[in-house]
Order: sequence, then C-alpha cells, then structure tokens
Amino acid sequence: MVAVGGGGDDDDSGGGSSDQPTELEIEELEEGTGPEAQEGDTIQVRYTGTLLADGTEFDSNVGQGPALPVQLGAGSVIPGFDQGLIGIKEGGKRKLTFPSDLGYGAEGQPPTIPPDAALVFEVEAESIEPAGSGAAPQQP
Repeated sequence: MVAVGGGGDDDDSGGGSSDQPTELEIEELEEGTGPEAQEGDTIQVRYTGTLLADGTEFDSNVGQGPALPVQLGAGSVIPGFDQGLIGIKEGGKRKLTFPSDLGYGAEGQPPTIPPDAALVFEVEAESIEPAGSGAAPQQP
C-alpha cells in the first residue's frame, strides 16, 4: 500500500534533521539463496515501513494477506524501495534506509508520512520470478 507510488522529490531541506541519510543505505540482515534479483524480475515482498525520525510504523504486510508483487525497475513503488531490492536473493532480508527524495519527498503522504521524511523498510523476498518467465505483477 504505502510503498506504491511515484514519490521522488528533489527538495533536500531534510526536515531539519542532521541525521537524515543522503543516499540509500542497505543492511543485509539475512542473505538468502539463489540468483540475485535484477531489473525486470518480479519479487514477492513482505515489508514493514517505519519513519526514521521516531520509529513510527506506517505500513506492513507481514503476517497478513499476500506478499506485495514488485517488478524491479517498473516504477510501481517508491525509488528507495525499488533500488533497495536490486541484488536481493530469495529468502533474503534487508533493512533499507533512505532520504525523502527516494521516498515521498517534500509532499509526504499525510497524515501517516510527514513531508521530507526519511524512511526505513525491513523487507523480505519471499520469491523471485525472473524477467520473461510469465509472471505479471499485480497492483495491490
């Protein structure tokens, strides 16, 4: 739900915090197995999104409903989420931290995501369908 959208605003006011990341930071929590995901692949993703500033959870599909299908490079999710999945392996888990310009930018997503908010996502790749294998991503 919240990870879907164009996002990406070039305002770098940073919300007044000196702790704002300036680029995508990827922390590998669990490596996973098999080939690395690449642009065009469709990944079934479990995720929890929080605000970097105070840790408030704004969205999660962990333990509920189907995983989110994400076709890498298709622009169906915010840039930091998309870029952070490149290279993940099936079963892999990552912590993605990124500035507002790779998220929802100066506009945010009121009321849950304020303007210029840096975001943190913990993601897990449940499965990876290679590009051209017939899997069609669905819009959640």
